[in-house]
Amino acid sequence: MKKNILRKFSAFGSFMLIAMISVLFTACPDDPPDPPDPPVIVEDGYYLTGDACAYADPNTNLMFTQTKNEVDQSDRATLYEVYVALETGKNFNITQISGANTNVYGSTLEVVAVEGNDQPTCEVQTGAFEMGGVYTVPANGLYHVVFDTEFNKIVIIPVTDWCILGGATPLGWTDSHMPLKGEFSKEKVEFEVTDLILRAGDFKFRYNGGWKMGIDAFDETATVKVNTNFGGTMEGLIPGGDNIPFDGANEGVYTITATWTSTDGLSFTLTKTGNVEPLPEYPETLYIIGSAIGGWEWTGDYIVKMIPTHSHPYIFWAIAWLEAGPESAIKFCPVKEWNGDFGVNEGDLAPFDYTKGSNNLMAPAESGYYMIVVDLLNERISVDVPLVYGTGDAFGGYLPGVAPTLFTATDKLISGTTLADGNLRLYADHKWFAGYTPVVDWWQVEYVIMNGYIEFRGTGDDQAPVPVTAGQVISLNFQELTGTIQ
Repeated sequence: MKKNILRKFSAFGSFMLIAMISVLFTACPDDPPDPPDPPVIVEDGYYLTGDACAYADPNTNLMFTQTKNEVDQSDRATLYEVYVALETGKNFNITQISGANTNVYGSTLEVVAVEGNDQPTCEVQTGAFEMGGVYTVPANGLYHVVFDTEFNKIVIIPVTDWCILGGATPLGWTDSHMPLKGEFSKEKVEFEVTDLILRAGDFKFRYNGGWKMGIDAFDETATVKVNTNFGGTMEGLIPGGDNIPFDGANEGVYTITATWTSTDGLSFTLTKTGNVEPLPEYPETLYIIGSAIGGWEWTGDYIVKMIPTHSHPYIFWAIAWLEAGPESAIKFCPVKEWNGDFGVNEGDLAPFDYTKGSNNLMAPAESGYYMIVVDLLNERISVDVPLVYGTGDAFGGYLPGVAPTLFTATDKLISGTTLADGNLRLYADHKWFAGYTPVVDWWQVEYVIMNGYIEFRGTGDDQAPVPVTAGQVISLNFQELTGTIQ
C-alpha cells in the first residue's frame, strides 16, 4: 500500500510544481525585444551600392579594387574596377567610405561605341565621375565598372560574352565564345561553352573580343587602359596576366565556365568531360636544300632553315631566293642529312601547288624571291610570290579598315616605307593562311630587324620593340637574312 500512496503523491506533487511555475511565468512582465542587428562594418574604400545590384548598402563583396594601368603595367592608385551584375530600370551609385565621411557618386552618362586598338567591341557608358545623381544600365547583365579619380572619369562596360582563346584551343588565338547560360540574376551570372577540345599549349580569357579598354580616351592616344582579359594560372587569375599553360597530359574535351556571384566575384572552371586521340607529332625543324639555292651538300651554308608557324606546328615557311635553270630544284628534310627527306609527287605542275612526295621540286622559270610553305598536316607544298607586309602603329595602326603596307621587291631586296612613328612589325602572308581553322594570323608569321639581321618570331613570345620614325625605308635581304632601317 505504501507504494501506491507514494505514486499518487508523486503525481500530485508534479502537478502542483508545474502549476506554480506557470503562475510565476505569467506573473512576470513581457520579455524585452531582441536587440537590432549590429551595423555591417566596412573598411574605407569605394563600393557599388543600390537597388540595381545585390547590395543596397556598402558591402565588401562589391568593393572596388585598385588595378594596373595596362599601358605601362604599373600599379595605378587612382584606377579602380569591379565586376558586377546589374538590373536595368533600377538605380545604383558608387559610395565612398572615408572614416566618418561618406560620398555618393552618380551622374548622367553618354553612350559611346568602342572598337579597335585591341578594345572590346561594344557600346559603353562613360562620363564624369561626380556626385549628385544616380547610374543606370540599359540592359540586365554583367558589367565591368571602372573609374579613375585623377581623370575624374567612369566607364561602364557590358560583358556580353566571355571567350577562351590560345594555342590550346581549336581556334588558336581566335575567340571560342562562352555564351550566357541561364536566366539573369543579381546574385549570379554564368557563361559556358561545352564540348571544347583543349590540347597542349596555352590560353587566356577575355570578354567581347578585347584585351584592354581605354579610360582617358578610346583611341591610340589613351595613356591609361584597364585589362579586359585574365591570365596567370587557374588557381591565381590575374588581369592581364601571362598566358595560362595547359599540359598535354590533360588534353581532352572540356566544359568551360565563367561564373560571377555576388559573394565570390568572378571565377573560371575547366571540367573535363571526355578524351581525345593524340595529335600526330611534327618535327621541330625543317630545312631546304638543292641546286636552286646553292647545292646539294648538307655542309653548305646555303641551306635554308624554314620558320615554324606559331600555334600551327605542322606549317613551316620561308622566303628564299630560287635560281632558275633546267636542273634547278629543291627538297626538304627535318634534319641536315639524307634521312626523312621529301619533295613532291610526280606530275605536280605550276602554279606551284604540290602534294608531298619523293621527287625534286623544280624551280620556277624565273629567278627571284619565293614564299615556300610546307603543310605537313595536309601534305601539301606551295611556291608562290612572297607577300611581305608592315603593320601596326608605324604603318597606320591596328584600327579596322587600315590595310597593312605591302612591300615591293627590287633585285634581292624587299622594301617598304614607314608611315608614322611607332614600333616595327613585319610579317609574311600566303594565300593558304586565311583558310586554316584556326587561321594563320599575322603575328604568327612575324619578324623584325635587330642589329642588322632579320629575327623571326617563330613559336616564341612577342619580340622586343624596334622603334622607327615616319618616312624610314625598311629593306630586307632574305638571302643573307639581313635588314636595314634608314
